[in-house]
Amino acid sequence: MNRSTESRAVCGRNRSFAAVLALAGFASMWITTGEAVAAPQQAKVWVVGPSGSFQDIQGAVDAAVGGDIIVVDSGTYTGFVVDAKELTIVARVDASAGEKVEIAGEVTIRNLALGDTVVLQGDAFAILGATGTALSVLDSLGSVRLQGLTLEGACGFSGADGAPGLLVDHSLDVAVVSSYVSGGFVCDYPGNGGTAIEVDAGNLALYGVTAEGRDGEQDLATLGAPGSAGGSGCVVRSGFLFASQSTFQGGDGAGGADGFMDCASGGIEPGSGGDGGHGIALEAPNALARVMSCLRDGGVGGPVGVGSLCTATDGMPGKADSIAAGATLVEDPLPVRSTLGPSLSSELSSVLLHFEGQPGDRFYLFLSTATQFVDEPTFHGVTLVKTPYLYRLVMGTVPSSGMLDTGYAIGDLGAGVEGMVWHAQTYVRTASNKRMYGGPASLVMLDSQF
Repeated sequence: MNRSTESRAVCGRNRSFAAVLALAGFASMWITTGEAVAAPQQAKVWVVGPSGSFQDIQGAVDAAVGGDIIVVDSGTYTGFVVDAKELTIVARVDASAGEKVEIAGEVTIRNLALGDTVVLQGDAFAILGATGTALSVLDSLGSVRLQGLTLEGACGFSGADGAPGLLVDHSLDVAVVSSYVSGGFVCDYPGNGGTAIEVDAGNLALYGVTAEGRDGEQDLATLGAPGSAGGSGCVVRSGFLFASQSTFQGGDGAGGADGFMDCASGGIEPGSGGDGGHGIALEAPNALARVMSCLRDGGVGGPVGVGSLCTATDGMPGKADSIAAGATLVEDPLPVRSTLGPSLSSELSSVLLHFEGQPGDRFYLFLSTATQFVDEPTFHGVTLVKTPYLYRLVMGTVPSSGMLDTGYAIGDLGAGVEGMVWHAQTYVRTASNKRMYGGPASLVMLDSQF
């Protein structure tokens, strides 16, 4: 982006996106179809749940074509696979009334082609792995956008480690916003606590995410057994991690089991304690992480068991950042800015956006019909919407309170249009003239019939 791009006036009144008025801090803007610029793909909407045509998500995924929207009503569903298909899957729940969408099983997104995007989001959308990783993104050149999710890896049975909450494997463009991710518990010793997030040859951006590794487990049935290790908040084996306003917590190591008699005289030595998990672990020379306003903390090492000691020791505490030789972690000192908005909206409705920053910050919203992943250290973030942007909306300037509430109104989507998806990202110009990107959002809009 250059200054000419940044100053381009794209908020004028036209049939595609018109800024109608700004009153009392609420900017009203109509999102409609039109001819002035390319409009978002006009999608067919499929509904899963009591009010829909499908009772399971996989059935809707199989029936949908690329670009369609799947709306999931409150309920419990089995896992599903999205294979080489561009889709938006969004929960439709009243979280304040205790409604939620819960997936009892694993979700896999794989083989996305360059230019394809899968969106998975909701205000109360949980994926609880039954036998493995809660959500896996595999072998994808395209984009994956995750928002408002709870991801929990499966319990480790038969001596296996707890499963990761999120796995990004050979996938180049994954972003997670306002979500909680945890590894699986240890349900059968000697497995280790699950790691929350694992990245292997991928690019991952996190905004407002809590990643929690699980604690190890003590073997109470075997004399002298060592305690198992805690899982890490995030492990990067190869690839790039960007994290803003996120928390990474390693799990605690478990205590070792007690010994029996004097180990020096042939007795059983007590078990060593398990090591604590790390906040962020960069395990390969080519691993790179850049973090802004992130909390990282390692887990506590487990204590050695009771008995005469020969070689057994307490477990090592985990590190906030464990960085392998040749790997790089960069801490960006610029205070972060954040945006909060809804996951799902209807035509002819108003949408409120909440921005938090420093007084004098000027917030913009960049809109596009496509996504990308480009690291932008100069702009203190990652470009996650496709350039050139179709629109740059001026949302307003942050007052002395540090908070700005503004929004837009959605117009009529047009005859025969069931739904649309815009991809948005916050952009901030600070009072000291620094420029930075905030988190992304996918604006899912439905016809009033839904």
